[in-house]
Order: sequence, then C-alpha cells, then structure tokens
Amino acid sequence: MNLPLRLCEVMGDLRSDYGLSDMEQPLLREVFEIWCGLRSGRRIPRVQALDPVHFLRFSANLVVCDVLDDGDVEFRIAGESVTSARGASLRGVRVLTVQQERGRNLSTQQYLDAAQLAVPTYYDGPSHMFGKAYLRCQRILLPFVDESGACRKILGVLVFGAHPPRDTGWVASIL
Repeated sequence: MNLPLRLCEVMGDLRSDYGLSDMEQPLLREVFEIWCGLRSGRRIPRVQALDPVHFLRFSANLVVCDVLDDGDVEFRIAGESVTSARGASLRGVRVLTVQQERGRNLSTQQYLDAAQLAVPTYYDGPSHMFGKAYLRCQRILLPFVDESGACRKILGVLVFGAHPPRDTGWVASIL
C-alpha cells in the first residue's frame, strides 16, 4: 500500500529539494527552512535552539510536544487552527492515551515515530477530526534533541483544508 507518509532524508543538506518538493504549503516549507537553519551543523537541532520567536507567525498552526521518558508524546501548545479543527484543546493530551482510547492510527503513529526516530516527518492526506468530516491535513513534525541525541521536543505545523480529492488510496491509508 502506498501511504502518503514520507520521511525526509536527514543525511546531508536538508535544504535540498528532496522532501520539500512534495510540500504544497509555503508555510510548511518556510518552517522546514527555519528548522534547517537551527541545526548549526548538526543532523537535528538541539532543544536549546527552539526559540518561540522564530515561529511566532505560525502560531495558529503550531503544536509543540514534549517527548517523555517513557516514549509517550504530550502536547504542550496547540494553535487556534489546530484546536478549531479538533474541536477541543490538545494541551496535556498524550498520544499513547489517544491510541488506547481510539485505536492506533497513522496520525498518532507519526508523532511517536518522530519522537523515537528523531527525524522530520511530512504528511499530506486525510484527517478525520473526532466526528467531523474528513479534512485534508498537511503536516510536518520536526524533532529537537538533547545533548545525547534523544528527541525531547517536537514542533509541528498543521494546515487543514477542504475535503481531500476523491481518492480511495487516501481512505485506505488511514484504516
């Protein structure tokens, strides 16, 4: 099955077109470029480089998550656009709890993968937001690591749009 999930290649220069050419949203490309600039020669930027000033203009579409010692991911900040699409605040919500309550799905798994693998993750596909109609979601999840290289924070930017095009592959990818 061809899932709409792509992991960005993190070896070498991330500013290359690889992984960025699929991103239709200029907002996602811009956030990715800022993240690349924060790497300071490293593969993945350090947590200390995560300065809210860099991302203020994206605040409506932003999520910031803590990666906990047990591997779970907890939402700390969720912008207005994300909260509106979900219909409730994500603040304090843990990904593993959502999986236990609603079952494993591609969205929750991406947050866990970004945390465990410490690699940027890009997604463009459907998002069924808690009983609402399917929305198109374009999302990039960007890890920040501590001195040991363990992912400690995830910065995500999500852009929601109208229903995805009629493509049975999209529906199959989330089941």
